[in-house]
Amino acid sequence: MEEDSMIIIVLFGIILWSTLFLLIRKAFPKRSFEFCNRLVSTIHASLAVTLASLSVQDWSCPVCPVASTSSPKQRKALAVTAAYLIYDFGCCLFDKQVRIDNLVHHLVCVVGIGAGFAYRLCGSEMVAALWITEISSPFLHLRELLKELGYRDTDLNFAADVLFAVIFSIARMIGGPYLSYVTLSADNPIIIKAMALGLQFVSAFWFYKIVRMLMYKLSTRTKSTTVTETLVSNGCVDYKGNIADKGTTGGWKASPFIIVNEVAERLAFFAVAVSMVSYLVFEMHQSLPDAATHVNDWIGAAYVLTLLGAFLADAYFGRFLTIIIFSCIYFMGMIFLTLSASIDSLRPPQCTKRPCTPSTNAQTSFLYGALYLIALGTGGIKPCVSTFGADQFDELDKKESQKKYAFFNWFFFAINMGALLGITLLVYVQQEKGWTWGFGVPTIAMFTSIVVLIVGFKKYRYKKPMGSVFTRFVQVIVVSIRNHFRGVVVVNESELYEMKTKESDILVLENFLIQNNTAVVTDPEIITNNKWKLCTITQVEEFKSFIRILPIWASTIALSISFAQLSTFFLTQANIMGRKLGPHFTIPAGSIPVFTALNGLLLVPIYEKFVVPYLRSKTGHQRGITSLQRIGVGLFVSIFALMSAALVEKMRRTHTDPKGLTVFWLFPQFFLVGTAEVFSYVGQLEFFYDEATDGTRSISSALFLSEIGIGSWLSSAIVKIIESASGGVEEGWIRNNLNNSIRRNYERGTIRDESNVIEVDGQFKKENDTREFSSMTS
Repeated sequence: MEEDSMIIIVLFGIILWSTLFLLIRKAFPKRSFEFCNRLVSTIHASLAVTLASLSVQDWSCPVCPVASTSSPKQRKALAVTAAYLIYDFGCCLFDKQVRIDNLVHHLVCVVGIGAGFAYRLCGSEMVAALWITEISSPFLHLRELLKELGYRDTDLNFAADVLFAVIFSIARMIGGPYLSYVTLSADNPIIIKAMALGLQFVSAFWFYKIVRMLMYKLSTRTKSTTVTETLVSNGCVDYKGNIADKGTTGGWKASPFIIVNEVAERLAFFAVAVSMVSYLVFEMHQSLPDAATHVNDWIGAAYVLTLLGAFLADAYFGRFLTIIIFSCIYFMGMIFLTLSASIDSLRPPQCTKRPCTPSTNAQTSFLYGALYLIALGTGGIKPCVSTFGADQFDELDKKESQKKYAFFNWFFFAINMGALLGITLLVYVQQEKGWTWGFGVPTIAMFTSIVVLIVGFKKYRYKKPMGSVFTRFVQVIVVSIRNHFRGVVVVNESELYEMKTKESDILVLENFLIQNNTAVVTDPEIITNNKWKLCTITQVEEFKSFIRILPIWASTIALSISFAQLSTFFLTQANIMGRKLGPHFTIPAGSIPVFTALNGLLLVPIYEKFVVPYLRSKTGHQRGITSLQRIGVGLFVSIFALMSAALVEKMRRTHTDPKGLTVFWLFPQFFLVGTAEVFSYVGQLEFFYDEATDGTRSISSALFLSEIGIGSWLSSAIVKIIESASGGVEEGWIRNNLNNSIRRNYERGTIRDESNVIEVDGQFKKENDTREFSSMTS
């Protein structure tokens, strides 16, 4: 009887899939046979992944129990897919291009599922195989659908290629071999073992083809494009690969999509960041110092990983594609984080008595896996978004160039808007509705950010990747050392080697560690043959420009250490102070940084509309003050932020009832941190973008962002050092009981920031006669 029901499902399934194809064919009569079939295949892939997920018996071991009797849900999921495979097998035969690999794949799958039905075994392994094989299929079909819709060789099509390749590789070449091993090791029928092995061989063959496809597409993306006078002069192209037209692309036509994307992404990030210490302490039962350290480490990793994202953007993918790819990774991390908060087996039981039951290694690993997927996604996104936004403005057009600096201010406004929503609305949702809603809503926001960015893709200007900047830097160092020992000197500037391109229009800097003898032609035969023996002068100056920004980068790390206190100890202060607002409402501790976000939202338009015009009239500088001066103001204000924190903490410790001390005493330190960010963050955005060359802008932005990560890591190190040196979590300066544990940490931070104001001031004076460092006097 049960076999008959499975046969009926398969027969009706074949009829339904065929009917769906005919309906789609009728709806799109001008589209090809393959186009309509791929739409059916996309629907099946989504349905198959859903049914396979619903039929998993134990999520802690999705392939368990091994070699066991198949459940009814598993057999029905497999029957639906068997029907589709038989339908699609017929489509493959009727298509104009019969592909042997597709036929073999379908034949292997149908025989394997049929064997499973016959033996009534291996349901767990088969639905796992179904999930693995179909999870990448929507992206496979999307890339082909885009080609027929006219988006062949566009960034959107390439994004689909890369996403398909990444998901396929993870599922088929990591999950696939593991599943094959489990199936072959268990006591399964020989035909099922043979089908598992055959499916893995087909996957390996397709993996080989995918790698070749990606290598070809990457090699064609670095070709140069000819610039005409009527279009943009910075080498940007539109989504079709043609030189971008100022009338239809870029500027404020494109920037709103990027700004809205940033609001949604920052909402998701801050909603997680400000609540994670509380989640680790109250849900995962970690100590406060451990939780603070783990959050700082996570934030640090997110921002240090920007160097990886920037490298891939500058060298291979371009900024837009990098944002899309890593946004999808980010989104996956948010999904897993939501699952961690929703499924009871993924977190320890509620603490009813002390000591609390600690989280297991598996629970902690799942949570940290989700968090570090978010960190990886953040690392890919952050160095590219602001730079991609700045790319929408042509630097050689005076009007657009001035609008670019306005964009940086409004970009920071977007960050604060996202932060405001994340630390008010979503923290309130976490407090009132629980962690599932608290993490689920940011997950939706992250998905929205991806959709918004994709919607505007026709209006963007794209800069093509220029190859690995680190390879170019190493080449300069190698050639410099080689020529130094050979005694090569520059006698005449005409001896310097250059290839005339847009990138070669770069200021030559004198008196620098890496001398221009790196670009002296010592052997005419190596001009076109060996870049490890001769560099262009542009390559040399690009390296010099990058080295020159390192002192500013190093001197602002201390500010990032101060900002790291915001998501850990500032919030912990708030958590043990009075947060009542009237008789019926308690302010969530995680929402206290609203003071910082509101300050940013208020100061940015005021600064842009009133302060900049006034300063411009006094200084003659188009931005009112230079980027370095703006950074210096931010560092100076941060001194008073930590002084205020230390004074409030001293007062809180001496107060008879800490809960009686209102949380509004923290307003000055949060307000001052917000003011410091308005000046320092935007100043660094401007500085690191302006000082970089076209080929190093993502890396330069990543360098700025990495200081936030390093600041978080150093903050963690300081916590550990103070904790171990002063008596541990019970007796030291930083304790589980905070009533006597914070003030000295803030005092040391104040001294640290004072020293760095002096450092930036020294750099400003020393560099006042060159480059933006030249624009300071313009």
